[in-house]
Amino acid sequence: ATQKMLISVGAIACSLLVRPPAVPLYRTPTPARLSSPQMATEELVEQFVDWLEGGPGTVFRTSSELEGDAAKVLVPMRVLAGVLMIHHGSEGGLGPANFGTGGFDGFVTYVLTPYFGFLPGAPGSLPVWAALHDYVEFFGGLFLAIGLLTRPASLALLGSMLAAVYFHLASTGLQGFPLGHVESYSYNFEEPALYAAIFLFFTVVGAGPLSVDDKIYQKLVEGLDEE
Repeated sequence: ATQKMLISVGAIACSLLVRPPAVPLYRTPTPARLSSPQMATEELVEQFVDWLEGGPGTVFRTSSELEGDAAKVLVPMRVLAGVLMIHHGSEGGLGPANFGTGGFDGFVTYVLTPYFGFLPGAPGSLPVWAALHDYVEFFGGLFLAIGLLTRPASLALLGSMLAAVYFHLASTGLQGFPLGHVESYSYNFEEPALYAAIFLFFTVVGAGPLSVDDKIYQKLVEGLDEE
């Protein structure tokens, strides 16, 4: 009886190996499912390249991936990031590049001098670089908040934040990231890294609704339609 049972089990196993099951054990993703995220990414890249090439009105155009109510949710992020950058760029004064103030001179002495001595013309040119940094953050933040020339403003702000990330990594390192416990529960590079991600986003997709750029682009489109 045992021998007959073993023979039956062997026969069933052989039949399963020879004949595939009626229902596949796994589903192969369809090409459309595989390509849709890639296609969306390629479209964003193409639109960004169009802007870099300076096509008519592209500097004011928002990516077609941002439409409807979903795009309106991004307005508070753009405005808040811009307003906070205005504050950063003022260095404690009423405007950018407050020469002679503690904030401005301290930035030159404790940030630029020890960590950015490779900049052209340093050390004599470092106050000029500090002023440029302030102007980028102050006016770049202003333009971002109102949504005017959002892509170039965001690109300039992105460069400023990448420089800030470099400074914090060079001065304090990773601080045990990602599991290290640090003072105030915040890594020094954390804030500029988050800002950099936000500015990269707006550099690629544009201002979105409720912005000056959007109004300008709509006017340009209406003018082309009339022609």
